[in-house]
Amino acid sequence: MVKLALISLSKDLPDNSGPIGLLPLFDGHVIDQQIQSVVNAGANKIILVSPTMNNMVLQYVDRLQGQGIDIEIVRSGHDLVQFVAPENELIYLNDGILPDRSTIEKLSSFQGEIIFVTPESPQATEFERIDRNDRWLGVAKLKTSRLSEFIDLPEDWDVGSALLRGAVQSGCIREVVTESNLSDGAVSVLTDDTDISKFSKKCLQYVGGNRRNILEKTLVWPFTKTLLPRLWKAPSARNYLGWAAPAAGILAGCLILLKLPVVAAIALLILGMLIVYIYGKIGVFSNFNKGIDGVFVATLIISIIVIAGITIQQSIPVSMPANLVIFALVIGTTWLIHRNTVETKWDLTKPDIGLSLVILFGFSIFGSFTLGIYVIALLGMAYLLISQFDQTDE
Repeated sequence: MVKLALISLSKDLPDNSGPIGLLPLFDGHVIDQQIQSVVNAGANKIILVSPTMNNMVLQYVDRLQGQGIDIEIVRSGHDLVQFVAPENELIYLNDGILPDRSTIEKLSSFQGEIIFVTPESPQATEFERIDRNDRWLGVAKLKTSRLSEFIDLPEDWDVGSALLRGAVQSGCIREVVTESNLSDGAVSVLTDDTDISKFSKKCLQYVGGNRRNILEKTLVWPFTKTLLPRLWKAPSARNYLGWAAPAAGILAGCLILLKLPVVAAIALLILGMLIVYIYGKIGVFSNFNKGIDGVFVATLIISIIVIAGITIQQSIPVSMPANLVIFALVIGTTWLIHRNTVETKWDLTKPDIGLSLVILFGFSIFGSFTLGIYVIALLGMAYLLISQFDQTDE
């Protein structure tokens, strides 16, 4: 059985620059998130309805088709008749409508036709009225046979309204979304920059988890969370950050070669890792591969080389072998800590890469860089030991 997804791109922005579905959201567009939603609901073919056939939309569809995504674009309801098949299902999303995970799960699991509605209230005035009691939220699951009704309709008839009219007349089941669930984001309407900003900030409240150490929890993540909505508005931000992170590490290495203050070099390494952190979080709601990123690996390797150089530079000949062994131990423990995905009550003290660099920075201010290496090694081993006992007790 083929499950179609029909997404409307009929409403344009006030300046007629394109449909509201192409408003920037996260590091993509609203339509990107809508497509991901219908795919999560089981859709295996996507159809966009764009009466104006805007060039931006055409280029967008061409790009997705080039990536192997089964997507087509049609101008009107008449063009949809070709997709009629008795055994197929149709998921419909109206312009700028983005359902949350629970709504998608209901769409996916429900057997039969269903439309999502909300009771009449001041909060629901932007949705299309069905009757005196309910308004339609722009989300539906229907039979594709309903597309055959477009044969008898004028070409300029709104696709969503036509589908809704047929569903209501046939007594389609209504899934009621309460006013409180609507406030919690069961279905979001993204039609302008204000909607986008509110939605983005709301989503960021639920990102991450409890596995943050004290540095990330109190400084790094709050700063990143404030910065991300601004970066999402700049399409090239991720590329610039991707170059800036290893560049900071290389510049730190140049400072060491010139025998300039160690503190300045470590500050640049901290900056590089902060950039890597922000770089990784830009795609927190994206669909691209979230495996090990080359930018992170490159910046990490450069940082290791620079710290190794500082260790050699700061060591006297007799202590150099021991210092390098401890440095190797730091690398090993930090990698084990990075690979450990089990949450423990000691995570606030987790000496990850960022916290380790900050510790080194603090010791370097007082001219005790090598002592900082030993302290980090001790903290790393203590964290691994204590967290292992904590997991055993559970």
